[in-house]
Amino acid sequence: MQNCDTLLNSDIRYKHSSPNETPNRDFIPMVVELYDIDGKLIKQEYFQVMVRIRGGEENTQPQLSFLAPYC
Repeated sequence: MQNCDTLLNSDIRYKHSSPNETPNRDFIPMVVELYDIDGKLIKQEYFQVMVRIRGGEENTQPQLSFLAPYC
């Protein structure tokens, strides 16, 4: 667990490691928890942070293919 100010002022970097062609964005799942003075959990919220990937391909909608194998 980390203090919000410490996290916001830290030098966190995203490292994209996929060798394949990828979309120009990715999403990092995160959670924020709010505690009272006694350490009791008051609220918990899950969210995603979007990361833009330079050189990635623009995301496009899937295309229907009648040649796809049927399992």
